[in-house]
Amino acid sequence: MSLWSKGLRTVAVLVGVKGVLGIVGGFFALSMGHHDVNALMDQLFEIIHLGPDGPVAHWLIGAADKVNNHRAEVAFVGFGYGGFKLVESVGLWFEQRWAEWLVVISTIIVFMPVEIYELWIKITWLKIGAVILNIGVVAFMGAILKHTKHVPA
Repeated sequence: MSLWSKGLRTVAVLVGVKGVLGIVGGFFALSMGHHDVNALMDQLFEIIHLGPDGPVAHWLIGAADKVNNHRAEVAFVGFGYGGFKLVESVGLWFEQRWAEWLVVISTIIVFMPVEIYELWIKITWLKIGAVILNIGVVAFMGAILKHTKHVPA
């Protein structure tokens, strides 16, 4: 297996994990239909001894508010994002040229602007890491597209 193939498989796994997390988030949003998510967050904070004033707690509370107020929309976005990422992942795993292009185009046109906007709103190490990781993925995928020949199936 070539270095390019190993790199593609690594990106496929990374993209696949994002897809699974999106789908899990969608199911989580739907499963909270009859629960007050904020109350569950308060219980979680007590169990793990997390104070409500820290940045992690604020992020979790914000996410819980969004899930509480927009369960169906959060689930729809989670399922859509997750399904899209899983399609990309499978295509990359099997070294499909369309998947390589799809990752580059979707990351540059859709995902990077959202991440940069989020970074503009508030800078965090997690957001910086996400932007750097996606820049690395786009650079690698660009190198793949430039330096490898497409072999029709």
